[in-house]
Amino acid sequence: MLGDELIFCVKLMEQSDILSYLQCFIDSREKFKKEIIDKSFLGNGLDLQSTAWIAGFPVGNLSLRKGNDSNPFDYIGPAMDTGFRLSKLSSPERTPISIDLAYAICCGKSFEFKIYYLGKETLKGVLQNKPYPVFYIDHRKSPQLEDNLLKKESLSRDRVEGFAKEFILQNNSSLFLPFIYTDSLKMGELPTDYIEQLGQANTGSEGLESVTSSSENDGGHDISGEEKTEMIPKHGQ
Repeated sequence: MLGDELIFCVKLMEQSDILSYLQCFIDSREKFKKEIIDKSFLGNGLDLQSTAWIAGFPVGNLSLRKGNDSNPFDYIGPAMDTGFRLSKLSSPERTPISIDLAYAICCGKSFEFKIYYLGKETLKGVLQNKPYPVFYIDHRKSPQLEDNLLKKESLSRDRVEGFAKEFILQNNSSLFLPFIYTDSLKMGELPTDYIEQLGQANTGSEGLESVTSSSENDGGHDISGEEKTEMIPKHGQ
């Protein structure tokens, strides 16, 4: 079985970035499928799948520099876990999106995506293994006839926003309404302890630098050829 996975990351500075980048991502996905997959041998049984989610850094999640030019960063944290679990539900016809991204899309001035609700799924390690609501962006070319048979429809902005907001607030021990710290329009509100946590995260990272090493043996486990990333104090600290 063949398969490759790419992670595209962008830094969001204001709410409008969410819609712009997501639209570019969807357009690029469709163009790649049309120009590369459908017109080459790759179209013989292979296809393209995608997932989209948002994650906050450096509070809540971490970005670690690995020192490898071909793969310079590693991302860890609960939001990253959610995204990777959601990716298992993707298909060539749908792009799953996280619940906070679904809400953030609805906060924009425009709402041009065809969003459907797949239902609740248990995602291992996410939300204490409680059922997680899965929205997705639909990529079918002519969905209306099939939707009529299945008696389903794309969702309006109000329906998505209302459900997503209520679910996030009901699970506020694990989730919170999304916000962008630099957003002049102030989408969402900063958690009460966010500034303090941001200061602690930035202070903690100042005394660290990343190093990579290769090892033929790690406690009896053969990791020959693999890279390990460690965080060590800078000299003099």
